[in-house]
Amino acid sequence: MRLVLFDIDGTLLNSDGLGRASMRLALGSIFGSPGNPAYRYDGKTDKQIVRDVMRLEGHSDEHIDSRMEKLIEIYLEGLREGVKSGKFSVRPLDGVVELLDALEPRDDVVLGLLTGNVETGARTKL
Repeated sequence: MRLVLFDIDGTLLNSDGLGRASMRLALGSIFGSPGNPAYRYDGKTDKQIVRDVMRLEGHSDEHIDSRMEKLIEIYLEGLREGVKSGKFSVRPLDGVVELLDALEPRDDVVLGLLTGNVETGARTKL
């Protein structure tokens, strides 16, 4: 038996900047600044991104964490609106559908997701 795990962003799909745009919107809404535009989001959890970006803006962990729940709500709304609007092209990367179709029916393979996305955000992107 083999366990095959996939990340979402940059592995299964390209979301055309949707996650970053939604996060920057939420950061600006809650903290008054979207943070440094050069900050790299890849390889981090959604909450780690918030903490890293806002620490660089001078916010304490306590201050950041006290606003995290509301920020995630705004982030998720940004994802939903971005998908609905058609402004962002969320699409599977080349070969992903074929790979998943080939692996899914196999008895010796278990597929799973290993992602830093909050669950609702992951479902929205997928």
